[in-house]
Amino acid sequence: MSRRRKPSIRNAPPTTGKQPRVEGLPDPSGQHPVWSFSIVDVGGPWCFSCLPGKDLPGVLTRLGQLEGMTWTEIEQGTGSHFVPCSRLVAEARRRLQNLHHDDLDELFSLRIKSKPRIWGIRIGPVLRVLWWDPDHQVCESTRG
Repeated sequence: MSRRRKPSIRNAPPTTGKQPRVEGLPDPSGQHPVWSFSIVDVGGPWCFSCLPGKDLPGVLTRLGQLEGMTWTEIEQGTGSHFVPCSRLVAEARRRLQNLHHDDLDELFSLRIKSKPRIWGIRIGPVLRVLWWDPDHQVCESTRG
């Protein structure tokens, strides 16, 4: 009795008319924020090592409060918003270039208090934290 090989199905066409679909990413506006510190700048003028230890509890408390909001609520009620990179001060644009992030069109400015900001790259619900800007120097305010 001889053994018969099973037919190869490697190159066989699919047996059904179904095609795989890739769903688009969900709209992050109704999602809660997630903070990522994997690309945080540790050596520039707005690095997090410049954050005084006495201010850290307030910053962490504020981030915790913002986690309870959606991105829509954050953008509409906290003074946080996207900023085109072309509006950043020259030093910030140079720093982005040094960090190999000069291909970005915009950064997100997350308002912590009246002046202090956290700057990052927002992708979906995740804010990839980049800078600590205690004196609102990364982008000069257009308000008088």
